[in-house]
Amino acid sequence: MIMVGANSVLTTKVIRENTRKRFTEVAVAVEEIGNSMTLTLKVLAEGKHKKSSLGVF
Repeated sequence: MIMVGANSVLTTKVIRENTRKRFTEVAVAVEEIGNSMTLTLKVLAEGKHKKSSLGVF
């Protein structure tokens, strides 16, 4: 009976730790995507600005 409880607690801890690791991986990926999108938008905005200053639209 005690072993069942111990296994259950261990399983819960493992699941919790795996969930925490996965959440961190997803959060990092989302941040990287956001940074990439920000950089892309910045480059596009700079490109439009340069073209419009030359009279090209």
